[in-house]
Amino acid sequence: MRLHQWLHIWVWLILSTDATPALAPAGRRSDRLELDVREESEDGKPFRIPVTSPGMRAHMSNLQRIQPRSIDTEGMTELERRQTVSEGLIGHRDPILAFFGNVTFGTARAGMGEQVFSTLFDTGSYQLWIRSTKCTTPTCANLPKFNGSRSSTYIPSTSPAPSISYADGTKVSGLYATDTITVAGLSVPALSLMEVTETNDPTGAVLDGIMGMAYPTGSGRRTFFQELLASKRVASPTVGYHIDATGYGGAMVFGGVDRAQFDEEEVMWVPSFGFAPDGSGTAPFIFFQGLTVGASYRWGAAGERVSDAKWGQNFLSVFDTGTSFAILPKSVADGIHLNMTGVFPIQQDASTTVYVTLSTTTLGNVTLFFVGPTGTPVPLTVTPAEYMLPYTSSNGLQGYQSIFVGSDAVRTSLGPNVPVVAAILGNGLLRRFYTIFDWENNRTGFAVAERRVGVVGVLGTVALNGGKAVDGKSPFEKWWPTGASSAASLVGGGWWVRVGLALGPTLGLVVMPAAMDSLCSFWYAFF
Repeated sequence: MRLHQWLHIWVWLILSTDATPALAPAGRRSDRLELDVREESEDGKPFRIPVTSPGMRAHMSNLQRIQPRSIDTEGMTELERRQTVSEGLIGHRDPILAFFGNVTFGTARAGMGEQVFSTLFDTGSYQLWIRSTKCTTPTCANLPKFNGSRSSTYIPSTSPAPSISYADGTKVSGLYATDTITVAGLSVPALSLMEVTETNDPTGAVLDGIMGMAYPTGSGRRTFFQELLASKRVASPTVGYHIDATGYGGAMVFGGVDRAQFDEEEVMWVPSFGFAPDGSGTAPFIFFQGLTVGASYRWGAAGERVSDAKWGQNFLSVFDTGTSFAILPKSVADGIHLNMTGVFPIQQDASTTVYVTLSTTTLGNVTLFFVGPTGTPVPLTVTPAEYMLPYTSSNGLQGYQSIFVGSDAVRTSLGPNVPVVAAILGNGLLRRFYTIFDWENNRTGFAVAERRVGVVGVLGTVALNGGKAVDGKSPFEKWWPTGASSAASLVGGGWWVRVGLALGPTLGLVVMPAAMDSLCSFWYAFF
């Protein structure tokens, strides 16, 4: 994904789809996602948005990586990340762990139907965009598009939004507009959005747009959820998120949580590290992210054996619902997988390593540690069932790929005294947890999720007075003293990757290529 004006992350998803019948209503086509539940919300109460991943629902027969492309943009620093796709769906390429929900754009004029679109809810960006009928390029043909003339509340503009450049060379451009946006029956009037008017994308898309849910620092625009908070239309400044045991279903709860999906007493809070120029971790906040201070792999009959990944400097990890895999610095990813029996690294390119195996029976758990509210590290642990994804290669070989991908291309510095952003932790890791994004206290909560399919939801709020710093002291001081320099590099091996390159083909491993690259950009003009 790409930064829009001040500081933004765009997730990039390459997908393809069948043509839309000429008379199909806007926002609908035969192969699009159709959620079983259409839930209605009420002012002041939490409301649930069902989400689904069409790519994960389909059988993962092959994964393909799109070669990253560097884009030189004045005043910006590039940040690349991976998105997982499957290319075994009758020639289609669909995201494996990208989750979409229905969003209604505009207010239908008399005699015209609603315009409902498949939208990605993304905590790694803040901008709202939608493909528009103003798009005249051939690549927009036969795809669902928003038609402003069908909405009585639509206000166009001639102000161009910055172009979005995708990792494969695809570009999307558009204009700013405002209109009423509705989710689960609750509407926000005059919300700023970008209408996509031009693209060279030859494949089309399963998704029609993205609803960003990060902090729109310095943009002067607010997200859908921020507007709900400002108008006091939700009771709690939180968004709850979970993925169920099917791997392709789940839900977001705006203004609260689903209490049936987790134990509130087990919530572990990770405070966000802000981008204050002095490195204190205070505002401005841009992402829901944690200061990463440790990583370990534990194995053995009783989990008695432990190995720790080593690196030269603590770094920031973004918790991102718009990314599939968990992208880590190569040294950290190497260290995590080093003692996994039968797991081999495969170097995809100069900056990316993936890790594959033929069996998960002897594998143990992986834990990442983040600074907690009192300065004590908070552990997030995933089991092999979560961090290994099965795949079938083109020659029928069954294997597994780790959700942890090593890539130093993610590393991005936002100032000399601020820790580097070096990891993006997507749905491959988040699916083990019920995740709570707390806007009031700028932190992310994690509790092991129930995940059982068919659990009756119990919508409510979560107590926000716990899990805070003691006496107002910064929890980061021990791990990142104010004024510390981010010049030090993340260091690590390299020899193990070379071993994997040598042994992988010998053992007949067919690599499940790691994922697509999406492009993220940071612009820190607010400094």
